[in-house]
Amino acid sequence: MIWGSTLASSIVNSSLGLNTFLVSPPMVKKISEIAFLTGQPLGYYDSWSLFSLSHHYIVWLATLKAYPLRSISFVDYALLGDDIIITDKKVANQYSRLLDRLSVTISFANGRI
Repeated sequence: MIWGSTLASSIVNSSLGLNTFLVSPPMVKKISEIAFLTGQPLGYYDSWSLFSLSHHYIVWLATLKAYPLRSISFVDYALLGDDIIITDKKVANQYSRLLDRLSVTISFANGRI
C-alpha cells in the first residue's frame, strides 16, 4: 500500500470528527449535537472523483497481485462511474477477490470482469 492504515484512519476519522453539528428545535425537542460516523462527510462535495480514484487503485492493486513483476502500466480495463470492464482474467480474478475482502458485491449486470 502507498500509505499505512494509521494515516488513512487519521484522515477519515479527523474528517468525520469535524462533522459535528448542533441541531435545534423544531428539528429536535432540545438542542442536540449530532455527528456523522459513517458515509461521506458533509462538505466533501462530489464523491465520484474519490470513488473513481479508489476504483482505479483497486484495479492497480489487483494487477500487482496478478503480476508482481510487471513493470508496465496495466491499461486493459475501462471504468465509467461504477461500471467496469477488465479484459485480463488474472487481474479480474484478483479484483474480484479484493472486492470480496472489502465486502463489496459485484453486479454482473453492470460490469464485465
